[in-house]
Amino acid sequence: MRVGFIGAGNITNIVMDVIEKEGLGCEITSVFDADPARAQEFRGRFGGSIRVCDDIDSLLDDVDIIVEAASILAVKEYGVRVLEAKKELVVMSVGALCDELLLDEMRLSAKKNNVRVYIPSGGVGGVDGLKAACLNGLDSVLLITTKSPESLGSVVKEKKVLFEGPVFEGIKKFPRNVNVAATLGLVAGFDKLILRVVVDPDVRDNMHEIVVCGDFGEMRVKNINRPSPNNPQTSYIAALSVVAVLKRILDDVEFGT
Repeated sequence: MRVGFIGAGNITNIVMDVIEKEGLGCEITSVFDADPARAQEFRGRFGGSIRVCDDIDSLLDDVDIIVEAASILAVKEYGVRVLEAKKELVVMSVGALCDELLLDEMRLSAKKNNVRVYIPSGGVGGVDGLKAACLNGLDSVLLITTKSPESLGSVVKEKKVLFEGPVFEGIKKFPRNVNVAATLGLVAGFDKLILRVVVDPDVRDNMHEIVVCGDFGEMRVKNINRPSPNNPQTSYIAALSVVAVLKRILDDVEFGT
């Protein structure tokens, strides 16, 4: 499987580190980044055989699957183009798919061209259980995100709820939470999802807790995510989830829902 990257930043570097460590059976052929110098640095670190591409068309020349690890704007600009080129696509900037028109367009393009869009679980666990729970009698999904004052741009001396309400409103107020909230909203339905944002001066790691209620019973999943070494705004496990998706595609036996 030939893999190309949109974005050569922190997530892509972690993904490459793990791919090399795990000996994953895929070939990294190319990278495209809005900052050519960053792409060149990436190639210098991981091997001169990786092509640095000047545009999306040259990136699509020699790949089977594209991993987007750049930005919401990159998904909006290139997502459909990748699918029209009959390439599979892994989307990390899931917040872009809050745009229902874009999501519908990508669904149609994927179906028309017989390719798939993969959305990793990112910084939140429990997505497999949530997918099963959604099939019959889901009542509610609550996402509780707890971060430090520095992460939320807030000045407080004690733990405090900054927001609780519909997920779309919460995303506008706290755009850094968009990818986790968007992933859960896309699985459960945005009308079922309530977002609670908590600031706590005693925490340093990003914390996400999901509370799911329905006919199946109740599910609680709590994630305490350590930040990635070179970018504290990104959870390390979010990058690892990209590798998990690639491994699932390559493996003969699939685990989980």
